[in-house]
Amino acid sequence: MTDSPNATNSPLRIWQQNLNRSRTTQHSLLHGPHARNWNVYALQEPHIRPNKSTISTPKFYMVYP
Repeated sequence: MTDSPNATNSPLRIWQQNLNRSRTTQHSLLHGPHARNWNVYALQEPHIRPNKSTISTPKFYMVYP
């Protein structure tokens, strides 16, 4: 990979949180104003719906284990 003179060196920002299966916590975290401040969200114990899916937004790419 070549270095570009216009490239910026910005840190990778990761937010890790155990949601304790709380729908309210997960919703406020993903839709809150601080969501754009982080590059990666590592969420443990997300809220799981009866159809075995979880809450997300178009701004995020979900990865299931």
